[in-house]
Amino acid sequence: MNGMSCRETILPDILNCRHLCHEKRFTSTGSTTNVSDTTEESVRGIDTEGLSPVVLASAGSVALALYFYYVRGNKQRGQFVGFWPVTILAMASYFKLEEIKQMLADDE
Repeated sequence: MNGMSCRETILPDILNCRHLCHEKRFTSTGSTTNVSDTTEESVRGIDTEGLSPVVLASAGSVALALYFYYVRGNKQRGQFVGFWPVTILAMASYFKLEEIKQMLADDE
């Protein structure tokens, strides 16, 4: 593969949806639309900011868990607080997927 790894060749194609560029989708009226156009329209409305309040809350929870565990010596509380970031991120992922699902349903 010309000295390139699988990650360097396949991953950019997947991330850029290049594999969808030439696919057509038939609509209920019989006309066709380019799938990549539909995908790009859906992706435009998705918030991609890296430091959302969810990420900051998760990072703060990790810091608080480390504080309780190592500084205060309260290992049980540190472990309990250590589960918060996972829960916060899971809930945020669920709500984001519901938002995307709703956007896709509205487009159709």
